[in-house]
This record gives sequence, structure tokens and C-alpha cells, in this order.
Amino acid sequence: MGANFGVIMVAIKIVALVFIAILGLLTLIRDGPGPAFTTESFFKGTSTQPSAYAIALYSGLWAFDGWDQCNVRLRLGCTSCKRLISSSSPGK
Repeated sequence: MGANFGVIMVAIKIVALVFIAILGLLTLIRDGPGPAFTTESFFKGTSTQPSAYAIALYSGLWAFDGWDQCNVRLRLGCTSCKRLISSSSPGK
């Protein structure tokens, strides 16, 4: 029963993702890309300083490591999830 339920849930998720992708493509074809998808608006207002790239990379790695540690500890049986999530956030 449990394995069948898992297969059914995965199938529902895949169908939902395909449905959302098809709706997005139909909307794109019908209405066009809109002003948000122009090439000059992609990087408007961004910084070209190397320090900005370093901070972005560090922040992404920090967030990934925090969630990875939370997942590892949850698999090992740790129950204080709130403390783990708050400790994985920078600045707390």
C-alpha cells in the first residue's frame, strides 16, 4: 500500500509540473514575452564589482550548507528543527 501511494504521488507531481509548463507556454505564445523578458532588463541595476559576486557566492553556499546540515541532522534523529533552521541563517 505504501509503495503504491508513493508512486501515485510522484505521478500526480509530474502531471502537475507538465500541466504548469504547458499553461506557461500557452500563455507565452498567446500574450508574448512581456516587458520583463527583454534582454536589457535582465541585469538592470546589478553590480559588476568582484566583491558583490563573492558575497553572492558565499551567501548561496552558506544557505546550502545550513539546509544540508539540517537535513543530515533530521535523518540522524535530531528533533529541534527550529533551532537548526535559525542557526543555519546568516546574521542570527
